[in-house]
Amino acid sequence: MKLALRLLVRIVALPLVLVVLGVGWLMRRYVRFRVVVMEPRFFGHLALEPEVFINEGRVVSNTRPREVLRCTLGKASRASNIELWKLRHKSLPTLPSWIVTDIQYWQSILKTSIIEIVSADYHRLNFLKTTEVTLPSGGCFEQRRGEILQRFKEPHRPYVIFTVRDANSDQDLRNREIRDFEPAMLALIDNGFNVIRLTSKTDNRISAFDQNILDFQTQFNGRKLDELALVSNASFIVSSTTGIDCLALAYRRPVLYIDAARFFYMFLGTELATIHMPRFVSVESEKLITLAELLELDLGWVKHSSSFFENGVKVLNSSPEEIQACVTQYAQAHLQPIKANSASLQDQWRSQLLDRHAEQIDSRHGDIRALFSDWFLENRGYEFVTGNSR
Repeated sequence: MKLALRLLVRIVALPLVLVVLGVGWLMRRYVRFRVVVMEPRFFGHLALEPEVFINEGRVVSNTRPREVLRCTLGKASRASNIELWKLRHKSLPTLPSWIVTDIQYWQSILKTSIIEIVSADYHRLNFLKTTEVTLPSGGCFEQRRGEILQRFKEPHRPYVIFTVRDANSDQDLRNREIRDFEPAMLALIDNGFNVIRLTSKTDNRISAFDQNILDFQTQFNGRKLDELALVSNASFIVSSTTGIDCLALAYRRPVLYIDAARFFYMFLGTELATIHMPRFVSVESEKLITLAELLELDLGWVKHSSSFFENGVKVLNSSPEEIQACVTQYAQAHLQPIKANSASLQDQWRSQLLDRHAEQIDSRHGDIRALFSDWFLENRGYEFVTGNSR
């Protein structure tokens, strides 16, 4: 029944589609039309795909023939965050998802591609550091942020946000116990920061009690768009990759990724991303695996956590003490930036990755600008990158 109804709607829409295609064909020498289809179901996509789209609009504004960009955000009912969807809908040149779907359907039937329809991208982020934030941060956001920060003992301190995926049964490497991050939170407080653990909801609460720590669950403690109010002014974000880290990048806030094991999920194209790698150990020999060995095993560009074990590799996450040391050093560099002595190692890991996966990286990210964390390079990175002991 649903299929028959959908076919009927497409037949009814056909005259409109033909008009659109006709206009596109008549103007093809002067104007090219491209529609970017965004993914509303995931918070990270909703945060960053519009950023890439807006930047593409800047790039194509002077091309000839002129390129007209439009996008569709998908159905509001499918949005992971309806308020963020509404914000994006107001600010972007959007088309209804149904008309884009029907144009795509009839173009496939008519075997034409007058209107180019492409999936949105949210990885090509080389532009972030040189462009302005497109999401709101002042006004009512500033007022609401002030209200939330009043819950701290010292509300005028700078603050750091932790966003950590809950440990659960799906065994994804990004899932962590929040207690592993508590020593790092307390160390940040000693260094003059407040700390906000930001999540939608969780049963895995912070056990450390301190008046400079806020365990903030937006579904219970918050209001609409509180994520934006808080992330937009954070000093930096510590993340295991949750979607909130994407919002941070959209606000041009630096992100420290803890135990990021898969280059496939990393935002390699922006210097706002700093990566702290876990250890990789051979199940058979119990020896540490280097980057070169990891790439030789075809584990440099994998999507699923299970790929490591299936290839005889165990991923060992950092201890709470190691996370504390890495986060503390990152925070101190944030407060008093110093020139690190790790440029050679940074170049080496990027070069090795490009040697094996240049095509994927170039098409997905462009230049590699992300960094390995200084603490990682100083303590484990030399052996991991070069294969030699110091």
